[in-house]
Amino acid sequence: MGNLVSTLGIEWKELIAQAINFGLLIFILTKLLYKPVMKSIEDKQKSIEAAKNMSLEMEKKLQDGVEAQKKVLDKARAESEKIIKNAETSASILKKSLLEDAKHQAQNVVAQGEAKIREENEKLRRDIKKEVGTLVSDAIEKTVGKYIDEKAKHSLKDEATKEFSKISV
Repeated sequence: MGNLVSTLGIEWKELIAQAINFGLLIFILTKLLYKPVMKSIEDKQKSIEAAKNMSLEMEKKLQDGVEAQKKVLDKARAESEKIIKNAETSASILKKSLLEDAKHQAQNVVAQGEAKIREENEKLRRDIKKEVGTLVSDAIEKTVGKYIDEKAKHSLKDEATKEFSKISV
């Protein structure tokens, strides 16, 4: 083997020196370059993972916010429908009440009008009776007054007035 090593031109001293240099290079690269690069890569991976987790968390919060907004809108819609329904019911009740009040007022006006008409009729009847009684009395006095005395005239007028008041007009 010694032959082979000398034929190939390998020198043990140089080979050992190169092996030591290679070992030193590996040691220096590992300490100065490999560990900081690997640490930087790990930090970047952790940062990416943290950003990914934050993104997922934000997405969840956004989804929760959308759901909460939907619930609030649904609740507001339900409350507005309830308010509208109550307003319609109140308006219906108010309408009925106003119609009943108007009906009662109209009935009162009609009743007052009828009472006033009855009063006017009664007054007219009394006035007509009085006027007719006066006309009859005057007619009796003019036609019979020349033929009978004052006492008989008054007696005849009183009896005519009495009989006439019994007649309903």
